[in-house]
Order: sequence, then structure tokens, then C-alpha cells
Amino acid sequence: MSVPLIHLSEIQTTDLIYYDRDFHAECLRFCACRDIDCLPSLTDPKKYFTKTGQDFEENDIPLEQIVDSRLSIFEPALLARIYSKKLLFVTTDNILSGVVHFSDYNRPVVHTFLFNLLSEYERGLRRLFRFHGLINQSMVDYFQAKIETTHGDEKNHYRKKFKGYENHKAENEKLTPFECFYLTDLIELARHHSIIEVDLDTCELRNYVMHAHELIHLKDSTQENDQIYTPESFKVFYNRVLVLMLEYKKVTNRIALFKMSQES
Repeated sequence: MSVPLIHLSEIQTTDLIYYDRDFHAECLRFCACRDIDCLPSLTDPKKYFTKTGQDFEENDIPLEQIVDSRLSIFEPALLARIYSKKLLFVTTDNILSGVVHFSDYNRPVVHTFLFNLLSEYERGLRRLFRFHGLINQSMVDYFQAKIETTHGDEKNHYRKKFKGYENHKAENEKLTPFECFYLTDLIELARHHSIIEVDLDTCELRNYVMHAHELIHLKDSTQENDQIYTPESFKVFYNRVLVLMLEYKKVTNRIALFKMSQES
């Protein structure tokens, strides 16, 4: 199964603000609020205006700042371009159709895409466990082993997980295998049984998505009029998604190989 994709056309801003000499001050304020330094030309689609202090300078749009609307928003090579430029000009059939700022990755459609991808990823891990003959009791045994081999807060952490499962054992056994466990538990069990090496960083991304947190952070969220987002938080988020997409691909590939081996 191929990795699901979401394209730049789905997050681009199509209601563009162009540089207009008659509204110079308004254009300056717009750039300050969005933490950008350029606006497309109103008259020439191959040019844009760069903010220099309190003025704007006309330039040709660099090729590295132009992207096709059909490109995946999580293309590995795209990260460096959008991180360095902050704003990319999106084209459809070689015609300017919109722009993408890195803060556009906070759009609800991105949350929805990641929610669905994470759900499929977790289901894939559970299915992979069943191919290896693991059941819910395998997780309980893992918790017990950690209780016996750890100390202090870590021991209490696994003791709490063990008791939580046992207290709701009847309800848990009515669910599909491993449905009652967190992604962190699934990843730990996969590592424990050497089924597949997966990245715990994905759990942090899952927490942001499942709890509807902002994926790209504001520089200062206490300031109502400060809508300046931090490129560093974007870079961390983007790399976590790339890890998730690779992990999803690894898991679905293992499942496909297991199915093929059973059919032969």
C-alpha cells in the first residue's frame, strides 16, 4: 500500500494579496503580520516585490520558490525550500494559483490527513502483531516484565498500565486485539519482540494531532495581535511527519510480505 498524500493545492492560499502601490502601507502591515517579506506582482506573474525596510523592490520569482500545486506537502526535498524562503509561489499548469506559507501547515485539512494516517499506522502495527502470533496477553506480559526489571517512577508507570488493563479486562477482551493500548505501548512491544524498529518520536506527533494542538507554534501565543509563527517549530513538525510516513510505509510493507508468504 502506498503512503497517502496531501497536495499543495489543498493548503495553498488562493485569495492572494498582491503588491499594490496605492496601498503601500497596508501591504507593509500584511507582511509584518504574516512574517513574510514578499508579495506577488499585480501585473506580471513572473515577478514579485520584496520588502526592504519600509519599501518594496521588484524582482523575478526564483525557480526554487516556485512549486507545482500537485506536489505532496510532505516531500522531503520541499522542507529546505519552504524553511529558507518561508513563502512559496504555487502554480497550476504553469499559472500562479496561490501561495503557501509554512504556517499554512496548521490548516484543519492537515490535521485531518495526519489523524487518518496515524489511525492507519496504529491499525497496521496491531495487524503486524497478529501475524507474529501476539495477543493482548503479550502486552500484559511485557508490562509485568518491566515491573520486575525497573525501579521508581518507571516501575510505577508500568504497574499502573498493568492494573489499568486488569481492571477493564472484560471490556478490553471484547475489542479487536491491541485496540485498548496506546501507540507508545505498541511501539515498545514491537521493539521488545524485535518485530520492527519504529520511532518513538511519532508518539509526540500523535499527541499534537489527537489533542488538536497547533502543529506550528506562534512566537508568543499570549499576544493576540502577534501572528508570527516560528520556523523552527515547523522544521521539527515536518521532520516528525516524514518519520511517520516512513514508519507507515515500513509497517504496510511488512504486512504485504507476510501476506504474500502465507499465500505461497
